[in-house]
Amino acid sequence: MKQKPGDAITGTTIQRAEIGTCTSLFEAVPLSHGQKSGDNAILRPLIVAGPPAATKRARPKIVPEASMPLSFESQVIDNKVAVIRCKGRITLGPEVDALESEVEKQTKVDGANLLRVKRVVLQLAETDFIDSSGLGSLVRLFGVFRSAGGGLKLCQMSDRVLKVIQTTNLTAVFPPYPSEAQAIGAFSTGEHTHVDHQITPSKTRIVCVDTSKDLLAGLKALLTRSGYEVLTTRYLGEAVTLVKVTGPGLVICGPGLMAVSGAPGVIENWKKSGKLGVLNLPSDFYTVEAGEAAQDLLSRVQALTVA
Repeated sequence: MKQKPGDAITGTTIQRAEIGTCTSLFEAVPLSHGQKSGDNAILRPLIVAGPPAATKRARPKIVPEASMPLSFESQVIDNKVAVIRCKGRITLGPEVDALESEVEKQTKVDGANLLRVKRVVLQLAETDFIDSSGLGSLVRLFGVFRSAGGGLKLCQMSDRVLKVIQTTNLTAVFPPYPSEAQAIGAFSTGEHTHVDHQITPSKTRIVCVDTSKDLLAGLKALLTRSGYEVLTTRYLGEAVTLVKVTGPGLVICGPGLMAVSGAPGVIENWKKSGKLGVLNLPSDFYTVEAGEAAQDLLSRVQALTVA
């Protein structure tokens, strides 16, 4: 019998959680002394010129509709797999913080930075929107659990979330399991997500710099799956070194970078050098629907890296 979004697995206790004041599971590290991880900068749009307003036909950005705050129904199966059912949108701010806090609650040892559960299933049947920050958070959490010998799987994805995963070419990272039982069973049967060596990297190397770990994780997954060699850093000084040593064809500067002391001057020097392309992401990149943001980013990257 096909499992419905609300079906529970017997023999376990369901816990409910609403978002509130919570701490991120993996808090972003500031790029410079005194800078807060949530600081953003106002950056100019990527498109600075175009047809007159009367004739311009720009595609409207997809923004989240008003909805209930993100909430969860969570249970741990046999102390081995945490199943977290998400209801609502996964977006920058309280929603992403709440998700990471819930994952921490269900998987970590109380009072210690140790994982007691290394396998997580997120059920997304009632998740109606995910932005670039939310997608980046999922990718980063996937990496954390994979490095610990476990994994993160998504199941019963809503049509909108599934489209985002397909558009960003991340179906190899997040196969669309149709039910919780199948996602859980994939752990037991030894089914692994193969994300390495499936794409032959191009000769184009890209350095991505931003304050947000989530954004960097999302950018690396997207660009790597698109055939680019990607290096990421949250530190301006390290970015300068990477550019000098590795000779990238493109540097992508996230919205948080401009708040770092000295960053505007460094970016201007990169542009004046004429040796590499520089792409400044707009200030709303975090919050635009992830699929749309990915398409726009890839088109701009392709334009800047064409030999």
